Amino acid sequence: MSATRNLGAVLGQQQRYSEAADVHLLELRFAESAEAAGIAGKHLMRAERLAEAEAAFRVALKFEGPRFGLHCYRLCTRSKLACSQDSQCDRFVYAGPEGLNALGYILRQQDRLDEAQLFLKQVLELLPSDRQALSNLAMALQFSDQAAEFDALTADAVRAGIWRHRHERPIHLNTELPMRSWYTVGDSPLLREASVRLSDSFQKIFQEYQVLESQLPSEIVLQNEGLAKPNSWKVIWIKRAGSMEGCRSTIAPNTCNALRSFPLQIDSARFSIMAPRARVRPHCGQSNELVNLHLALRMGAASAIRVGDETRTWEEGRVLMFNDAFEHELWNNGYDDRVILLVRVHQSKLPQQQQNQLPPNNQRPSLQGDINTRTNIASLGKQRQHQEL
Repeated sequence: MSATRNLGAVLGQQQRYSEAADVHLLELRFAESAEAAGIAGKHLMRAERLAEAEAAFRVALKFEGPRFGLHCYRLCTRSKLACSQDSQCDRFVYAGPEGLNALGYILRQQDRLDEAQLFLKQVLELLPSDRQALSNLAMALQFSDQAAEFDALTADAVRAGIWRHRHERPIHLNTELPMRSWYTVGDSPLLREASVRLSDSFQKIFQEYQVLESQLPSEIVLQNEGLAKPNSWKVIWIKRAGSMEGCRSTIAPNTCNALRSFPLQIDSARFSIMAPRARVRPHCGQSNELVNLHLALRMGAASAIRVGDETRTWEEGRVLMFNDAFEHELWNNGYDDRVILLVRVHQSKLPQQQQNQLPPNNQRPSLQGDINTRTNIASLGKQRQHQEL
């Protein structure tokens, strides 16, 4: 099976995720294993074949109980083996927390919120500080209107130092960066330059979007994140995060020209389209190292965005900037599409002397936390002492 595994790895590196998944599924037909099922599941997720991904991760979990899988994974990592290369370690990753987390994420995306909570709570019983499980569980609770449980979860995570603020809930947290929600052009010369460059290119970028909308409708794809009703939130990708393709100058030369030699490192860029009466539910980005720049192209009279506790509206030709890790939600109550160019940049180049702009009562908590607080997160209110395997 090594040849099959190697072929799947090559296809995955080339970002041909659907083909890579098919190769690993073929391997799984001949020899079921937690590792093969888990790798297939990861590629299926990236290919947005969620039903098949769910089935693959369920296969991975059946080989070892999650608690046993986590225990073996810990033993494996403590022996200083390279888990990304050692098949035994991979086997235990997929049979333990990663498989549970993946299933929780898939089920949350499909709005199967009660089922998602079951898997994510299992992760937290094993790893109380796991931000990925906490982030997805917070969304599942919030989307289920379980306000008391949501508030308890986020408050406990802040007290434990897992997060710094109830609205800032990333999976990847860089504590060296300032904690803030909105940015302005006055915060950094680099942000000013980025904002001016986008605003100055507004007419060309908007005209380019109109051409794509009318002549290349196949480029408009669904934004599949489980955050909005079907067909209400769509995108045209200009530059995907992690993509080897780079900026798609063949379909958007003017937009790519505006992004060329950008003052900040670009993570991704897309035209984001919200249908009339659409709403994107509250969510947090995966990392506080990313800042979102929204160039407004077509605005309805009743569209707005809330970041943290503050709501703002877009103005055509102007740029709004905010921390992707802070909870944000969007709505379009008008009768026409709301269209923006969303450019996501890394803020590592921004000056680090920026001050926390949150209200005084939201001071950054101690990052030490204690094991009892972390246990409360895992049990969601149950009084029990967490014991490590």
